[in-house]
Amino acid sequence: MSKITRKIIFKGTLMNLSPIIIGTGKGEDTDIEVVKGYNRNFYIPASSFIGALRHYIDENYKSNGEFYKYFWGDGNYQSNFILEDILPAEACKIVVRDGVKIDNKKGIAEEGAKFDYEVVEGEINLNLFGEVVFRKEFDKNDEFLRILATIKRDLENGEISVGAMTTKGFGRIKLNNFEAFYFKFPRDGEKYLRFLSSGKEDVSDLKVDFQDLQPFSKDNQDFVVEAVFSLKNSLIIGSNASGSDEVDKGHLKSNGKPIISGPSIKGAIRDRAVTIINTLKEDDSGEVVIKETFGWADVKSKSKEKFKSRVIVEESIIDEPVIEETQTRIKIDRLTGGTISGALLTSKPIWHKEEKIKIKIKVKDYKPWEAGLILLVLKDLWNEDLPIGGDKAIGRGLLNGIEAEINSKDENIKIFQEGEKIKIDGDKGKLDSYLEELINKLEIGGRV
Repeated sequence: MSKITRKIIFKGTLMNLSPIIIGTGKGEDTDIEVVKGYNRNFYIPASSFIGALRHYIDENYKSNGEFYKYFWGDGNYQSNFILEDILPAEACKIVVRDGVKIDNKKGIAEEGAKFDYEVVEGEINLNLFGEVVFRKEFDKNDEFLRILATIKRDLENGEISVGAMTTKGFGRIKLNNFEAFYFKFPRDGEKYLRFLSSGKEDVSDLKVDFQDLQPFSKDNQDFVVEAVFSLKNSLIIGSNASGSDEVDKGHLKSNGKPIISGPSIKGAIRDRAVTIINTLKEDDSGEVVIKETFGWADVKSKSKEKFKSRVIVEESIIDEPVIEETQTRIKIDRLTGGTISGALLTSKPIWHKEEKIKIKIKVKDYKPWEAGLILLVLKDLWNEDLPIGGDKAIGRGLLNGIEAEINSKDENIKIFQEGEKIKIDGDKGKLDSYLEELINKLEIGGRV
């Protein structure tokens, strides 16, 4: 083993911007139970976090070479990036959410496709502590510092997610209060040991200046839509964890605020994308066309073919005022016209007031035709034609578009509602070109 010449010790605070799922498998009462330890409180295992970081760097920066193997480790090299388990600075709130798979053709839940899972609520602080080791054979290599600078920048920008369902908005984290200190051996050996044992050693003179370090530049290009909507009337995403014992079904909340969950948003836009393609092509090929875009896994044959979703949505927190009112409904017997005994349901949806609902959709490494498809989905959301959540049959879940910003490789385009007209600030021709690419992809001869 090569001699250690230097070490960087780093520390900081991670805050989860959205709920986290790091599962340990099926629990006693849920299909997915989050990992717990240290007095039964949630924590992020170091192995999970390092795995997420390595995958993120590899996917976005296409890193390779000896320095990369030295940093992360592989079959021939020991890892030189070392982390402690990431422990919460406070007690975590763990809640249970439920989900269901919807049959796209029938618009109803698939038989046996309901499941529930634990999540750790957002906005908790977790302590990050680790080190980067430099050994004699790559002591002069600054690529380690560039990897660390890239991780620091992207964590601070909230661009890295950890855990399960990250393409549905879960596991987004943000780095705060980051500090790193450079120890050179044998000169700083005693300082290093005192700092590790007490954490109070003054090492300000060894602080790493990241201003002089150049992080990596991303190789991929994303298509991003950030849109703002209001409710047409009401919305309900049913939850048994809504916090109300007075009604049969309440609206989903996180930290006391009503939300639109990532799975609800992504499920709605995926199903509409399939419907759009099926309608334009006048067949049932939609699922095949989008499988490399929205993700797909073959669970029926032996091929085990699968694609990871490149469409990423974020959980939407509804901060502005909304109205919550209980509504009582009954079931009517079609033959007699009377009520069915015992079929009384109370629900508590949220109702339109002054709310603003922000929805963000990203397509990683997008193809122009995929941008065209997302634009058609946006149009349906904007024009009250794509409901989200439950009780769609009685008019819930419809949105009104207010404004949207579209960012792609070369363009920044803004769309906004002005009275009854929609205005576009930017190159409308670029939007038209995306739709033309969709037409060409589907080979439909201009039927959009």
